Amino acid sequence: MKSTLFIMLLLSLGCSDDSSPSNTPNNTSDVLVKADANNGQQSDAGGQDVQERDTPSGEDMGIVEGILPDPFSFEGVAYIGHLESGILQWIRTDGTPNMGGQIDIGEAIIELAIDRKRHLLAAALPGTKEVKIFELDTPQNPGTPIAAPKEVFTLSFSDPVLGIKFDPFHNRLYAMKTLPLPAEGPQKEGQLYIYDTTSPADLKEVGTPINLPLSISWDIDPVRQVLFSYSSVEDKIYAYDLKGDQVVALPGEPIDAIAWYPESNQNAFNIRNLKVDPWTHRIFGARAQGGLSELIAIEYASVIPNSTQSFSDLSSMSDLRKREDGFDLSKDLDSRPFILDAANVLVDNINGMIWMSTASWDGTRASYGAMSFRADTLAYDKNCEDSPTALMCWYRSFSGGVENAAFHITDGAACIDGKHKVFVGTSYDPLDNTQPGHVHLFQYTSAGEMTRVTLDSSNLAAFPVAAVCH
Repeated sequence: MKSTLFIMLLLSLGCSDDSSPSNTPNNTSDVLVKADANNGQQSDAGGQDVQERDTPSGEDMGIVEGILPDPFSFEGVAYIGHLESGILQWIRTDGTPNMGGQIDIGEAIIELAIDRKRHLLAAALPGTKEVKIFELDTPQNPGTPIAAPKEVFTLSFSDPVLGIKFDPFHNRLYAMKTLPLPAEGPQKEGQLYIYDTTSPADLKEVGTPINLPLSISWDIDPVRQVLFSYSSVEDKIYAYDLKGDQVVALPGEPIDAIAWYPESNQNAFNIRNLKVDPWTHRIFGARAQGGLSELIAIEYASVIPNSTQSFSDLSSMSDLRKREDGFDLSKDLDSRPFILDAANVLVDNINGMIWMSTASWDGTRASYGAMSFRADTLAYDKNCEDSPTALMCWYRSFSGGVENAAFHITDGAACIDGKHKVFVGTSYDPLDNTQPGHVHLFQYTSAGEMTRVTLDSSNLAAFPVAAVCH
């Protein structure tokens, strides 16, 4: 879930004072699907099952005490969830990027999470207040058909879930849900649940749920076991140690985001889609504030705790440091490059790049697209093949193989496949979100040079709001 629109939707669904979640295993059969090249509709291609996999042990997870492991690679599939239709679609990013297949979950999807180590997908369904767990197939070769995601477990909650994150190193799933609305004022608290994912078909709740400042913009460092979150109600950035399934605030005061980013205009300050990158020990966020929009980067301590230590033993909030991107907000708009919105931040820690789904002026209006930055310097690239002078590659849809320069808006649903160097973006119809959405694919080089992928049809199901790359 990405925007204020969605949190309002979630809260309007109604929250109860029911007890803790119930856990339901699923034995849903699996179907191998092969997409029609024109519309991505599923078709039966043999009814084969997802291959059985052994659950990795602690030694298999790549954890070496006190040492940063290598980033996980990619299988070459992107999964996209839709709020309006409840359709889960997938796009192939291996070989020549193209439309894959789809299944109908039957309920609106508001968030997806991926465990690329153990090939698991989680989907948050606000209407039924559930999180469904799926096992994912892996392509044998680029372009070969894959099985549809296999549903193996369902978590049921008393209130809608705002966000879900996997920790593949410690076999954990974190879920942040809403709480009942207070009698007066805005909702300021959410509730964090922790689950053991050692057996994906039988998730176990760990510990007791804990109340935290409500956030729809949060992420974890699974190596150091730290959670970072931004509260738009309080405009503060928080950090919590998760070691031993305890949730302990890092020593020191939370960051006052307005004090760190004081520039103001007619738009409210907001940080969207917070991302944490263990390999650069940085927090990234999309500052969405009209002409003051930018890439937010905050560095935290690089120390990696050993088995007897917690991150909160070794670091505090005072260790966080602001890093500047390529936009000098001290200058007037007419004397500097600028963007007009920022929807999402994506980290490619294989190629040392940061990506944003963002908007800037295309000569006629504010249009959305993909923009890249250097991970080390945070300088932005201007390497779009078909728009070499622009800050980004614009989102464009296709019908019958012909490009359509229609007006596209995104809620930020996008992902990066760093192995195959493919950016996957999405957009929806701003005039009618029940109409088909679109996928936008760009192949890129390590230097950030982007080439648009031409599709026969870029149509997705209605209102794409979540995307993850496997």
